[in-house]
Amino acid sequence: MIEFTPGEYYHVYNRGVDGRKIFLSDTDRQRFYESLYLFNDKNYERKHGDFLERIVQLSTAEAFHEDRERFVSIIAFNLMDNHFHIGLREERLEGVSEFMHRMSTGFTNFFNLLHERSGSLFQGPFQAVHVKSDSQLEHLVRYIHLNELDKYGIPWREGKVEDWDNCLRLIDKGTFSSHGLYCGRTQTLPVVDVQTATDIFPLSEEYLSFLRGWIHRSLFELPILPK
Repeated sequence: MIEFTPGEYYHVYNRGVDGRKIFLSDTDRQRFYESLYLFNDKNYERKHGDFLERIVQLSTAEAFHEDRERFVSIIAFNLMDNHFHIGLREERLEGVSEFMHRMSTGFTNFFNLLHERSGSLFQGPFQAVHVKSDSQLEHLVRYIHLNELDKYGIPWREGKVEDWDNCLRLIDKGTFSSHGLYCGRTQTLPVVDVQTATDIFPLSEEYLSFLRGWIHRSLFELPILPK
C-alpha cells in the first residue's frame, strides 16, 4: 500500500465491484459530488438520518468553507459510470485515507439504501498513484478530464483523435467533473481548491491548449492507468 505524505499529490481512483455501475443517475452523481465537499472536513460528523445537518452544511458552504479543517485539497475529479478519478493533495497526516474511507462508506450507504441493495459497492480499497513532479501534476489534470471521452468510444489514449474541437465539446457536456472550473466557470460547491487549480493553469486557454496536446505527452509524465 502506498504511503501518503502531507503536502504531496496523488491520483486516487476506484471502480464498482465486478465492474458494475456506481452512478445510475444524476441523483447518484450529485450525492457523490456533495460527499466530496462534506466529508473533506475533520469536524463533519454525519449522523444517520440527520438530513437537516446536511442541508445546513451545503447551503452555507460558500460562506464557511475557509473555516473547515480539510483532510485533502482536491485539484481535479471526474465521475464516470462505473468508476471515479480524483487528484488531490494530502493536507494532514492520514488525511487521504480518512477522507476516502468516510466518503466511500457514506456513498455506499446512500447507494445501497436508494437502490435497495446490500454489500460492497466498490472493488476493494481505493487505488492511488504518487504524483512526483509539476509536469505529472499537469498531466494528471488532463488525464482525469480526458476520461470523459471514454463515454463516446473515442480512442484518445492511443492519440487517435480526429476532431479535437468536437472532443472538447463532448468533455464540456460532462457536468460532474472539474473541467468547467479549469475553463473559468464557477463551482456549485467549493469542492476543488481554486488557488491550486489556478497555479497549475493560470489561464483557461493554456489549459485547453494542453488538452489538445495530449498526443505530444512525454514518457516522463504520469503513467496511463487502465480504464
